[in-house]
Amino acid sequence: MSKRNISQISDEGYNSDRSDRSENTTEKIRVLSRENRIFKEKYFVEKVINNSANGIIYKGFRKEDKIPVCVKQVPKSKVGTWSDISGRIVPNEFKMHIEAEKCEGVVQVLDWFERKSSFVCVMERPENSVDLFELSSRLGAFSEDPARIIFSQIVSTCSKLHQVGILHRDIKDENILVDVDTLETKLIDFGCATTFKEDEKLTEIAGTPEFFPPEVYTTGVYAPEASTVWSLGALLFVMLVGDLPFQTTEQITKREFRYPVTSLSEDAQELILKMLSLNPSHRPSLSELADDKWLKTE
Repeated sequence: MSKRNISQISDEGYNSDRSDRSENTTEKIRVLSRENRIFKEKYFVEKVINNSANGIIYKGFRKEDKIPVCVKQVPKSKVGTWSDISGRIVPNEFKMHIEAEKCEGVVQVLDWFERKSSFVCVMERPENSVDLFELSSRLGAFSEDPARIIFSQIVSTCSKLHQVGILHRDIKDENILVDVDTLETKLIDFGCATTFKEDEKLTEIAGTPEFFPPEVYTTGVYAPEASTVWSLGALLFVMLVGDLPFQTTEQITKREFRYPVTSLSEDAQELILKMLSLNPSHRPSLSELADDKWLKTE
């Protein structure tokens, strides 16, 4: 796996937000001008840390107390789904993240602002943390004890999100921050998130193809919980084996693992095979997963 290349964009480029003439009413200009001023007064943007297809991520800090922050700028032209926060039209991603942060294990939103051609979300940036992709790149496959500590937290966070009807839809190593000292985890990036109702089946596809469950390819219909469990299974495989279990649609739909799991403990093997069952109804629920004997091992 590899991340998208980071394009270095200067702070000057960040501040050169272009005008959207369709919104140039006097009131709109006043609101955007005020928010731009407040943002600059409160936060300092240092540099780009990631440039993805749907937004630019910057690191910086809050001027008042020097608390590290992460700033995500999302161009209005890239927003596919809109939502409402206190009467303001915003990217659905922002609404989902603000709702999700009530759950333990989700990175916190500190502020959001609207600019002329984009929206900006300011989030906490936990110190001593790197994403799980980077940590895996540094260390390779994890031993089972630290993997168990990390994975159990992610399962718990996903379970809490499902209890309030939020489906992340992009559970993967790049979207999980890990404190390298304590192994505490934080889930990030709600750009693919949506709401769902109990027993609802979904057809809209969002996320990262290598972590999609096979039913996405075979029927185009998937259940929220079963799809999350599959993604978690792929994630656990990455953590314990050091690479993706599947890279092609054919490998996913036939469950043809790229690497054997026989080097793992029997309990770990059994858990991965259950989570990556081709039949969604054979996968454990999130509550069953939390009680799995591998996760309960002391």
